[in-house]
Amino acid sequence: MRMVQCPEICFWCGEFTGRTSVFEATSADDYDIQGVLGSYEPCPTCQRTWSLGVVLFEVVDEQSSPRPPITPGYAPTGRWFIVPPETIREYFDYPEQVIATGKGIIDPVLADYLMECFMQGQVIH
Repeated sequence: MRMVQCPEICFWCGEFTGRTSVFEATSADDYDIQGVLGSYEPCPTCQRTWSLGVVLFEVVDEQSSPRPPITPGYAPTGRWFIVPPETIREYFDYPEQVIATGKGIIDPVLADYLMECFMQGQVIH
């Protein structure tokens, strides 16, 4: 088999990132792949959106997901939210640390609640 170069797709939005990944083809089908998820690194569009507030990633236990972990023990679901610092102060034990890094992880229960808020116009996404 030979190496195949393929455009990367953003895990977070599904659009092409402008980056490419190289991998070893293991079957003839590998030569027809239109795009791959090469990393959890956001595309430029997602990065710009994330700069509007603090990004929260919904995660599940690593064992219950086929995805690689984004942080030890936790795998992302792909659902994320942009929230103002005030929201972080309300729901996190160490809000200033989350605000300083600009990102944090949340469980599906809080993600569902934030989605309800978003539907009411209270969360920027």
